[in-house]
Amino acid sequence: MQRLHDAHVAQYVTQSVFLTLALKTKELHTETTLPGWLYRATQYSCAMYQRGEQRRKERERISIDEHQFNQTGSSMAAWEEILPYLAGGARLLVGL
Repeated sequence: MQRLHDAHVAQYVTQSVFLTLALKTKELHTETTLPGWLYRATQYSCAMYQRGEQRRKERERISIDEHQFNQTGSSMAAWEEILPYLAGGARLLVGL
């Protein structure tokens, strides 16, 4: 819980560690100590979850940036539409 700062995520990671333990029980060596294995597996699972969250947040940030760029692109089309009128008005002001 200390590394993840969210009780629900901690429960998810704990469940994934115990599921991994259930799946790998036959592969564990007889010298393997269960508390040590659980500790290392939990550290690994926490790190994997945090990396995944960082990647997800980065993808979301990129998506938001692209969306904002696309919105700006449509407003650029509006500027291009009124640009001739602005240029004509500026020419009239210079001529005064």
